Amino acid sequence: VAALPAAPDDRDPTALLAAAEARHRAALALLGARRATRDVGPAIIASFLEAAAERSLSVERRSEGLVLEPEVRHAGAIGDLARAFPHGAVVIRGRGARRFADVARRDLDAARFVVEESGDPLIVVFPDYVTH
Repeated sequence: VAALPAAPDDRDPTALLAAAEARHRAALALLGARRATRDVGPAIIASFLEAAAERSLSVERRSEGLVLEPEVRHAGAIGDLARAFPHGAVVIRGRGARRFADVARRDLDAARFVVEESGDPLIVVFPDYVTH
């Protein structure tokens, strides 16, 4: 995992915002690399639920894993969760799944994302985060 990118030298607000977002994504990736060394258990699931709530995402615990019903505006937040919680696939299923996945998986390994376009409402499933 790469180190955090340097802040820009200029004071252009757009450049500063882009740099801050890049540093945030890099920090989440570092956190995810640390989590990847541990098996998914109650502590990691609790962290996932807290991280989702911080991003105004509600999570439902189902037999298939942790399921979110995001709006289009949440694609970046789903990408953040995928960075910080690296176990297994991220399944994006439903109407607009391809477009949503294109935004959510920015700078992430596309192979980790399973995209299933259908007429059903959009959901995102983290199957390795199953709770019993």
